[in-house]
Amino acid sequence: MDPLSITVSCVTLVTAVSRVTYSLTGFIREWRDASSDLRIISQELSSMQIVIGNLRNTFATKESTLPPNLKEQILGILKSCLQVVGGIEASLLKHANSRLGKGGYWALGGGKEDMAKYRSSLEAHKSALEITLELVSITISRDIKKDTTQILKEMAKLRQRLPIAQAQYRHSSPRWTPRKEMDNINRLTEIYQHEDEAYISGSNSDIEKSDTDIRTASNVSRPSTYQDYRSTAYAHTSTSIPYIQFSPYYHPQTDTSTHFPSTTVYLSAHTNTIHLGRYSKTRSQERNFVGFASRVVSRMHCDIWHKEGKWYIRDNKSLAGTWLNSERLSEAGRTSKPYRLRDGDVVQLGMDYHGGYDANGLEGYQDLKESWRHVRMFVHLGQH
Repeated sequence: MDPLSITVSCVTLVTAVSRVTYSLTGFIREWRDASSDLRIISQELSSMQIVIGNLRNTFATKESTLPPNLKEQILGILKSCLQVVGGIEASLLKHANSRLGKGGYWALGGGKEDMAKYRSSLEAHKSALEITLELVSITISRDIKKDTTQILKEMAKLRQRLPIAQAQYRHSSPRWTPRKEMDNINRLTEIYQHEDEAYISGSNSDIEKSDTDIRTASNVSRPSTYQDYRSTAYAHTSTSIPYIQFSPYYHPQTDTSTHFPSTTVYLSAHTNTIHLGRYSKTRSQERNFVGFASRVVSRMHCDIWHKEGKWYIRDNKSLAGTWLNSERLSEAGRTSKPYRLRDGDVVQLGMDYHGGYDANGLEGYQDLKESWRHVRMFVHLGQH
């Protein structure tokens, strides 16, 4: 049973009801004695029209999943309603064409009895339509419940298929407030101005050669075996050596993070603190220092240390800020309190700065230069 046939029947019946209602209104104006009876019929027709409209909208906006026998019953009720409405319309035409006149036909020709019969039929069919509409609503609600249950099952399956990396998607770029960070950007513009000029003149060559030196430093700071570690000057009293590994983290939507090689630092017996800052050739030889080739990273940007089996991080008055899992540790130029650092956390140093100079000395160039990008990394904590 095609739902379109039910929709067409509803439209046809609504049109017929509108036409008969108009005829009833005209008859009531000309014959006042019939007004009380005919107004009741007019009200029944209006109520039926509302029910039919709701039924039509239900079949027009949703693909029908009703049982075939229910669809046949709906069509049967609609056809019966159409016959009753047609009978009322025919009776009104008899009133208009009767030799007794409208008043005579109503009083003597049996018009009043006919209308009473049609009114009773209208009430019965309207009740049947209302019950049918309730059945349709219940059926649709049941189907929606089934669909919702199926959707929830599919969503549960998708969650199980998601890789672990998707769970770390929440470690996105920091949610900065433009008004709050505008002052910090202005301060960066002033403080880094002289470093821009030094970069143009070529006096600062440490940044340009940093990638090779960082790779060398990372290799030096990783003992190949425990015996190699013991052979160095930093002998460790325990057989378990804590270490921290920094790996680049690139967000799928914002890939402006500074590129750097994965670096692992093993703690020595003489120190439990690792300093993170801007790369310099002099400090690259220090085992407890990790440098990054970015001008938005301060020289002593932040500290990470190990204490009683736990790792902590603290911002050292950096201007461009330190973020832990998208949360800034402190305001510009202020030392933060220690924060607990856990395996898998995302740390970001600085934020992108668009106010530098290009190679020709033009300010505000469009392409963000590598040395003015933030540094974002995964942190892996372990024992060797």
